[in-house]
Amino acid sequence: MYYIEKVYSLFITKKQVNKLIILKKTLINDEVSVKSLCEELNKSTTQIKHLVLEINHDADRFIEEDIFFLKENDGKLYFELASDNMKKIEVFGKIKKIYFKYSQYYQLINYLFKHRKTKIVDISEDLMFSVSYCYKLLEYIKRVFTTQKIPIFIKKNADWIHISGAEACIRMYHYLFELMACDTYLNNSFISIKDPVSENYDAMDTTRAKHQLMFSIMENAISQGYFVENVENHDLELLSCMENVDDSLPIIEKLPLKNTDTIKKELVYYSFWGYIFIPEFISDDEKCNRGKKLKSLNHITIVDFSEKVTNKLRNKYFVDTKTLNIIFYEIVINTWSYTHLFTENFLSREILSSTQKRMTDIEQIVLESANETGILDEKDMIYIKKLTQIIASNILFQEDDLIYIAVTGINQPEYINVVKNILSKMYSHNFIQFTTNVVKADIVISDCAIGSTSKEVNVVFMDCIQKKENWERLNLLIQSLIMEKCIYKNLTMIGK
Repeated sequence: MYYIEKVYSLFITKKQVNKLIILKKTLINDEVSVKSLCEELNKSTTQIKHLVLEINHDADRFIEEDIFFLKENDGKLYFELASDNMKKIEVFGKIKKIYFKYSQYYQLINYLFKHRKTKIVDISEDLMFSVSYCYKLLEYIKRVFTTQKIPIFIKKNADWIHISGAEACIRMYHYLFELMACDTYLNNSFISIKDPVSENYDAMDTTRAKHQLMFSIMENAISQGYFVENVENHDLELLSCMENVDDSLPIIEKLPLKNTDTIKKELVYYSFWGYIFIPEFISDDEKCNRGKKLKSLNHITIVDFSEKVTNKLRNKYFVDTKTLNIIFYEIVINTWSYTHLFTENFLSREILSSTQKRMTDIEQIVLESANETGILDEKDMIYIKKLTQIIASNILFQEDDLIYIAVTGINQPEYINVVKNILSKMYSHNFIQFTTNVVKADIVISDCAIGSTSKEVNVVFMDCIQKKENWERLNLLIQSLIMEKCIYKNLTMIGK
């Protein structure tokens, strides 16, 4: 998600970036102070107010419904008309989409992705830009590709402009830019900030749109004679283990292809592309079944690597068979995509420096398995760390992860069971357990001072059971300890 946002911001104007920052902060916080925006954006109060006027003007132009109005009053910004969070998010998405879709940079790069090789005069006529302006935009896009380490090259030969690079890479970035224009990447992570129950917001529409987008990009490339390479027979073996190949053939048959080998390569590419970029259409049960089938292909290096990792995990942790099969699938699909689909730049960099013991232990397992199979090395450390996160997110709390809580009410012992009952309703026994041993405890809840212990203990003074502040402090402490030991399942390789 971070990488997509970064690339997005490079293809719109600085003013539009500032307007989106104002919109997003107001949306997340319901209101935001003008002073804080002045400091963050390095703007004067007058400049911020002018940007707000422009935001309202944009909304008036682009949004048909009269539901949106950003107002400033007493140094605060808030939405005056819109009260429905989903409506506000929808409006934000539309404005963000329009900023990008009408960007001259996007129009030019999309034109190049679609045509691959074209004359500068044709670009000028079709996009209604002057020739000199086209060259100016091209130079900017080339600089972005260089600074962002995007392995795609824009070359000029006489009056011709040609975009080149590995075919899989060009298709990946064509897909990325179209996603930003369609706004489909926004849905889950941003919407869940305001409405936790909307995790699957428009999931089917989004999934269908992504599949249609993938197919149109393939069809456009193939119709111009551009085909994917570096697909071997063992890649087709991997695919046959994950689905009935005949199920995907009707899609491929719609493409202008006659050569059997080319059809097979495109079939592998299309399928793996979908697995990694549209993971929401594959259930955990399907992942489990695919992981089970993949184990029979241990003559393939990527499967051997996955088997070594899962065997080591089985020896170190308590992990049920279904989870191990899911992890097996995740390792294969993510590693194949990393080595074939040019997804290195898409790797999210967040939380990669974790010192959590679980993470460091699993990273060591991945490193050992990679060295044994020779599939990855030191230059792949960012991916190894990300794969570690994916694996860790599937491993549940272990027995030694439990958070032990001692409740010692010396002055008010009658409240001990009350506190325990409240916490038991709030947290599963898979996360917390109670103990009378203060030395063993991670958290000690008490209404008085306690003696020294041999290890560092988190003490929460519950001087009054009715105090909201006491419970807030206790909950924050428990949740922070859980976060230290647990990697949530929504971590994925691609930066969503």
